[in-house]
Amino acid sequence: MDPEFGVNLYAGTVINNIIDNLFYGIDYESFNLFNFKELSDGSQTELKVNRQAISFITLGTDFLFDFSYPLLLKTSFSKSVTSQTDTEGWKYIVYFNLSLTKSFSAHTFYKQHLLSNQDQDINISRYGIGFGYSL
Repeated sequence: MDPEFGVNLYAGTVINNIIDNLFYGIDYESFNLFNFKELSDGSQTELKVNRQAISFITLGTDFLFDFSYPLLLKTSFSKSVTSQTDTEGWKYIVYFNLSLTKSFSAHTFYKQHLLSNQDQDINISRYGIGFGYSL
């Protein structure tokens, strides 16, 4: 099975007093889907992989808040524009990065795909949490 793969190309502009950064660009994602619908209804008994490759156009924002610690909030919203199959739809991302000290940070990530094709609606959620150290 091939691993997930993604590439982003963004440009941005700074907007004072409202949004710290407005960015836009293209995303390419390649990932696997499986025949869970057919397995659950009994029409198939063997797990099959359906490779997807989808390009998106993206619009996003960065907000930098300065509470007790600097907090970066990044959001983006994307619409599919091309696909190697008939899969199409939307995705959105919410990302928080909290600078705890000059060297340490903590971050969380949420990504949601809302896709569909002729056979099914596809809802993929990804969550992440991490810690960073800068020299």
